[in-house]
Amino acid sequence: MYQILIVDDEPVISMAIGSIINTKSDIYHVIASRESGTAALTFVDTYSVDIIITDLKMPEMNGIELIEQLRSGGYTGMILVMSNYSDFNLVHDALLAGANDYILKVNVNESTLFAYLDAATKRYSQTIRAKNSEEDKLSESRAIQTSDTTTINHSMKTALLYSLLNVQKELPLNQAETLWSDYPYMLFYIVFSQNGADLQNIQLGIQSIIYSIFNNNSQLDIYHFESTDYFCMVPAKSVSGSSSQKALQIQRQTKLYLNLDCLILYCDSVSDQEALKCQYKRIISLKSLLAFYQADELIIDSLKTYATHLNTKFSYRDYSQLIDHIFKKSGKAGISKVVDRFSIFARNQYVEPQDIRNLAFHIIQTLVLVSAAILTPEEQLRHTDLLSCHNIATLKEIFESLILHLISSDIGITYRGGNKYVSKTLDYIHLNYASKLTLDDIAAYIALDKTYLCRLFKKETGSSIFHCINTLRMQKAAELLRNGCAYLREVAISVGIDDPLYFTKQFKKYYGVSPSQYSTRERRGKQ
Repeated sequence: MYQILIVDDEPVISMAIGSIINTKSDIYHVIASRESGTAALTFVDTYSVDIIITDLKMPEMNGIELIEQLRSGGYTGMILVMSNYSDFNLVHDALLAGANDYILKVNVNESTLFAYLDAATKRYSQTIRAKNSEEDKLSESRAIQTSDTTTINHSMKTALLYSLLNVQKELPLNQAETLWSDYPYMLFYIVFSQNGADLQNIQLGIQSIIYSIFNNNSQLDIYHFESTDYFCMVPAKSVSGSSSQKALQIQRQTKLYLNLDCLILYCDSVSDQEALKCQYKRIISLKSLLAFYQADELIIDSLKTYATHLNTKFSYRDYSQLIDHIFKKSGKAGISKVVDRFSIFARNQYVEPQDIRNLAFHIIQTLVLVSAAILTPEEQLRHTDLLSCHNIATLKEIFESLILHLISSDIGITYRGGNKYVSKTLDYIHLNYASKLTLDDIAAYIALDKTYLCRLFKKETGSSIFHCINTLRMQKAAELLRNGCAYLREVAISVGIDDPLYFTKQFKKYYGVSPSQYSTRERRGKQ
């Protein structure tokens, strides 16, 4: 008979639970109740208790403190906590402190109470058996040598599966067919988010949750492939419920008990060894795909989710011209929208990541060829980074910033937008860039308030007036250097800058090299 202690500062609850248990069960017996954690500790020190049912909110010592002191004092029995719907944060803390399960107070009735107790005692018995089995580890080698392949230990089984799935090589496969002969199998690939947790230290908790969900099915195999990844196989005929339901249970319970988020890729039915290998490859491919798109879904049916290839009739030049048109029509906001749509389309269609990387890379490459702008060394590196972006968010950020740089850099020459004030401003800048330009002079010429003009120009072009002036000056300076003008001061004055040092600083900021280095590079390129 299991001896039970109830700890609750409300005597009516203790009496109600005690009455149900003591009048309806022959295997459970409430031997006492206490109204505080302190009193419960004193009782446990004196008497043998198999199960403790405790409230969380109590005076003197709350339920979490009680659990911590019980576990630190060596108490190995089962601990159930009682909570309300609003106490889930406390429940989580209690489970981390060492509680085994929780009971919602609103659900306490005869059937649910005994269901919790039965589950608790079943796990308690398994824990005792597991501890006893630790003493028998030395006999495992004899079990491996038996002719009955069903007794091969888990490490050998793992090695065989690793080899089968090409996780590791050069391992024997001669027993694989007899080890996994109970087809069809359900597959679950579970990827845990670290969240700062040491997953190695809570590996046992993860496995316990999975075994519990499958009712401690002896045919369930769990393989720990990486620090965050678990691969589960279970014969479909031995499972009640669908694989999607089991995946949802795993996700919810690991979040509740261990505060871990996880992505689960599952497959309803794998019919043979070859299908197992194929499905595993699909799962690993999908894992990379979902990581790239930072998928919101946490449970994925691997048989119904596919990577698609980008199939478009447009050329890179078509895309570049479209981007240029959008910028001239809607400015920076228009570019942000088109890049957003680009990433949303790719995400919704699960386009193969390398297709998206290549498209973004070649669009930028084409914009470089058709525009008057030059990528700085730093921007050239970012352009190359497009081919190796690990996720869509990073690719989107680099792609948008390079587009805006290339198109806004060419704004002084190519803008053909519909706003007459912006066009007139650009014409004035183009005609007078070699002179000293002030915002007051430009606003007076356009006949608009300078604050309003600055805001309008920025909205239409995505660039400030002074950025446009500096960009045009640097482009004209580069043109002079390419045409053989070797005198720094002469080049600076020709583009409206009196100070050669300031000119050198601005030129290097724009092109990544000094004017003399740029001139030398251009001469060598012509040889």
